[in-house]
Amino acid sequence: MSAFESGYKAFSVAILTAVICATLNGKEQRAQPVPQWTRFESAFTSSTNYENPVQDVQMEVGFSSPSGKQITVLGFWDGERNWKVRFSPDEIGEWTYRTRATRPEDGGLHNLVGEFQC
Repeated sequence: MSAFESGYKAFSVAILTAVICATLNGKEQRAQPVPQWTRFESAFTSSTNYENPVQDVQMEVGFSSPSGKQITVLGFWDGERNWKVRFSPDEIGEWTYRTRATRPEDGGLHNLVGEFQC
């Protein structure tokens, strides 16, 4: 293998690793397509262990429809450090969302963005 090929291979691995790490960090999530009127569900993992999660933090998700309509849905605690949101899209096209938590320092629940196709 030439020096060029070796360098190119190392560069490719570094780029792939960066993409995987960015995806796993959960800052942006892209979900599978969701048919209209069915259930979109997304899971989130809190970066903090709360003594009483239901009372210590609240989470909501703001969805933006393809036409620009804004819908806010409350997330719910799903045990341990796990939270979920469920939503039924009523428009066909690309939806986006952003999470908000009452504890903004919780990077696992606050200010995460994602998108999905309906």
